[in-house]
Amino acid sequence: KKYIKSTAVKLSLSASDDKAVKGYYLSTSSTEPTALASGWTSIGSASASYSESVDYTLSTGDGAKTIYVWYKDSANKISSAASDSVTMDTTAPASPTVSFTDGTNDIITTTTTAVKLKLSASDANLVTAYYVSNNSSTPTAASSGWTSITSAATYSGSISYNLSSGNGSQTVYAWFNDAAGNISSRASDSVTLETAIVVAP
Repeated sequence: KKYIKSTAVKLSLSASDDKAVKGYYLSTSSTEPTALASGWTSIGSASASYSESVDYTLSTGDGAKTIYVWYKDSANKISSAASDSVTMDTTAPASPTVSFTDGTNDIITTTTTAVKLKLSASDANLVTAYYVSNNSSTPTAASSGWTSITSAATYSGSISYNLSSGNGSQTVYAWFNDAAGNISSRASDSVTLETAIVVAP
């Protein structure tokens, strides 16, 4: 299944004919056009083997989008329909959370830099990755540092995380990515590192 988050797409078209492919017809309807219908696009250099990538604008709104195409030759004979589908997804993962945990309960203090983070988020079209950082700047979908997960509409997991050394409060930030590349809002949690302090007698 293919996902996109932009209405601007490219269509890869191809057809062959014993004489020449003369034009193509694109539609969101599966109803075959007539050879004289408006909407046919003429092919500049008609050839027996046609192949081209063309720009196309999908309708707005999340959900499945299907495009149909027909080809006609110099005798106005029309091919059978070819089609392809994609899912439009402009909605980012929802309810992102991150929390420090001891494996069972959430914690607000720790005596060790080796801790665990509990992560969760949901998305109608699958959560596919998470990004964890001590930097509050939102990453891009192309940033290195994303960790892929088994795609799920509702994701919940626990991961190991190392705090930086030095006592005091530390904050971690998390984002989630979906199959279309939409990034969730930022989630965060803080913990106070309190390593043992040796006091001179």
